[in-house]
Amino acid sequence: MTAKEYLRELRKMDVEVVALREQIRLLEQEAEGVKGMSYTGMPKGGKARDTADVLAEIDDLKTMYTAQIDNLTEKRKVAMAAIAGIERTELRSVLIMRYCLGRSWQDIAHELNYSKSSILRLHGDALQAFSECWDLLRP
Repeated sequence: MTAKEYLRELRKMDVEVVALREQIRLLEQEAEGVKGMSYTGMPKGGKARDTADVLAEIDDLKTMYTAQIDNLTEKRKVAMAAIAGIERTELRSVLIMRYCLGRSWQDIAHELNYSKSSILRLHGDALQAFSECWDLLRP
């Protein structure tokens, strides 16, 4: 795996963690709704979604979420150690904002007071510097 692939994977994992968190939140809302429903006088038919089923699904998702958070935390530690080895502040900032904070190129450009094209050039330099530091950290 290249340094760039590692950083992309880090960003994708972060997006997945956010999606899992949202899924858990929605299921918890559903579980609350299921508990509060009264089934008297309601039409019969089909299989009703039981609170226990929803809670079991929430439990499974929380297990996946915890494992993904642990994995993301370890990968982020390695990435941050490599980023810390980069000498230029603006290169470190671009990598942190893009891959650790999930910011868009436009947001990064605005925050660092550069044009988007300048940020993309800095990103190329940052990836090269990251790759050199990351190679030193890998077993």
